[in-house]
Amino acid sequence: MYNDLLPVIQKYNPDVIAIETQYFFRNVRTLRSLAESVGAIKLTALLNSRARICEFEPTKIKRAATEKGNAKKDVVKEAVCKMFNLPGDIPDDQSDAIACVLTYIKEEIKPENIQYKKNKGWVHGGHQIC
Repeated sequence: MYNDLLPVIQKYNPDVIAIETQYFFRNVRTLRSLAESVGAIKLTALLNSRARICEFEPTKIKRAATEKGNAKKDVVKEAVCKMFNLPGDIPDDQSDAIACVLTYIKEEIKPENIQYKKNKGWVHGGHQIC
């Protein structure tokens, strides 16, 4: 994961990285896998950037996308695709990532101040959002 994430961080040099956190799992394997992924993201960011890491609970992410904290994954995906005019067949991890960034936008900054810049992505106040 480090080797996959490093080129993205180097290319975009984000100021903020938004990630989903989980505090409860029924499946220990899933929890371990997520914990390892979050750890790899944090380590890659800390060693290779000055990005601030923002963590959001799943209910907050679902609420940001659908206004319902208990929305199912397919409802979140549908809302994200509609909001950003994306095809409905994007992978789940992509719609999850977009919903996480949307949560950051709604929780931390004013959405009306966000712009999209070619080769930089989403920008707020001169800072990239990744």
